Amino acid sequence: MKTFQLLLAGVAAVLLLGGCGGGGDGTASGETAQGAPPLTKKQKEDLTELQLTFESRANPEDAGVLLGDRLGYFADTGLNMYLLGPAAPSLALGYAVEETDIVMSPLPQLILAREEGLPLVAIGSVIPETTMSMIWLRGSRINGIADLKGRRIGMPDLSSQKEFLAYILSKAGLTLGDVKLEGVGYADDLVSKLERGGVDAIFGGSWNVEGAALKANGQRPVVIRATQLGVPEFDELVFVSRRGRFAKKPELLRSFLKAAYRGAAAVKEDPVAGSETVVDKSLEFVSPKEGEAGTKATAPLFSESAPIDRRRAAKLVDWMYEQGMIKNRIPVSKLIAPSTSAGTRRSP
Repeated sequence: MKTFQLLLAGVAAVLLLGGCGGGGDGTASGETAQGAPPLTKKQKEDLTELQLTFESRANPEDAGVLLGDRLGYFADTGLNMYLLGPAAPSLALGYAVEETDIVMSPLPQLILAREEGLPLVAIGSVIPETTMSMIWLRGSRINGIADLKGRRIGMPDLSSQKEFLAYILSKAGLTLGDVKLEGVGYADDLVSKLERGGVDAIFGGSWNVEGAALKANGQRPVVIRATQLGVPEFDELVFVSRRGRFAKKPELLRSFLKAAYRGAAAVKEDPVAGSETVVDKSLEFVSPKEGEAGTKATAPLFSESAPIDRRRAAKLVDWMYEQGMIKNRIPVSKLIAPSTSAGTRRSP
């Protein structure tokens, strides 16, 4: 297993989760995917380096990239991937402006970043449907959103999720001031926080990750998807890069997407192998049973091609504008890069 190293990106620290599965990243131990021949010195020298930052610590929604890396798919296309975890989820998109080539992010978070003027665009879909959910445990005496008044809600520090929570609470006549928000840092902290009784409910996690993990741990979660609470459908997770990053070498983007979606297909075929990479790279924050449950639930959701539903994205922008979450209706042409086909898109 490759060692984890601490990198400094300006004043922010990120965790190096591991390099190319073919062992070509200069910091790797030379580990290769089982059954794949090791790269020669010349092959390693010829690889082009790309950095990718996950939206959080490694979790089941990252399994496609992680397994593709382990199986050497990126090396097959001439790429040497450095896979990073952000010092905090709220910092992830900021890395894409300077240090990182590609970031994985929720689409609403990208919209807010564009509102702030960051020159970023979505370049491909990862999970093409909304998985964000409100979750509490049975026996908590919570029977609906209105019952959250005065309760503690755990949530990662992402501005988009706070905006969405405010909307959901408003539908029950509540405001953010009526609840006690508990920041939990990374999404994978939500499960332990809820199980220990540190919060009464969690928001910002997903039915397929946190919901599945709670069930795997023997809990009885009540899971209400955000779309059931009035939030429109959108691509939950997308690949993001700074505008123009691949303009001079579009073949790098095509190579990345080809390998990433090949990895997604591999997870669908073998979710257990995908979960093993997640547990391996999660710094032990994801247990084997949580990783397997979450990866099995997430695998069918993975997109296997780049196109993002532009009409649906435009509707999300309009909805966020109408709710006062953004001040400008951002054109989809400035939000999503021209499509780069890499297979057949899964229809949610």
